Amino acid sequence: MLDMDLAVYLNYIAGKQPLKTPPAFDQLGVLGQSAAPENNEFGDTKGAPSNFSNFSLRKASGNPADVISSELKERIYLMNPMNFINDGEKYYTVLTADKK
Repeated sequence: MLDMDLAVYLNYIAGKQPLKTPPAFDQLGVLGQSAAPENNEFGDTKGAPSNFSNFSLRKASGNPADVISSELKERIYLMNPMNFINDGEKYYTVLTADKK
């Protein structure tokens, strides 16, 4: 992409209905919400869902000092493919999905 009409793009985005409500991916226990599939993915070895951001963990637990564990931080690191791409490429393709 070399150029973009920002006004057209913003008009397009403003007309779309969100697929999820905030917090979209880490919603376990936040505002009484049940686990999202992402909470299951980052869950523990026994299959229990887990919050994977300090923000959602603190909202769910009510403790402003809570932090995610170092074990969970390691799982998050391992699941992000961008941490392992070192091929010298200057550009990457980002795939997105849109609700039809």
